[in-house]
Amino acid sequence: MAIVRKYRVLVVDDSPVMQALISRMLSSMSEVEVVVTALDAFEARLDRLVNGAFARAFTADRKSTRL
Repeated sequence: MAIVRKYRVLVVDDSPVMQALISRMLSSMSEVEVVVTALDAFEARLDRLVNGAFARAFTADRKSTRL
C-alpha cells in the first residue's frame, strides 16, 4: 500500500469569498490539504508561528495588502 502525501497549501486572499472558492477548489483534490486561510501575508505568518501550520505551497492575491 502506497503512502499518499498531501500538498499542504496556504490560501492568502483579502477577499473572504475568494478564500472560500479557492479553498473549496483545492480541497476537492485528493492530494491537496488547505492548512490555513489568511487575509494577508502578515496574518498567514502569524498563524504559522502560533499554530505551527506549515505549507509546501501557497496561493496569493497579487494585489493583496501587506504581502
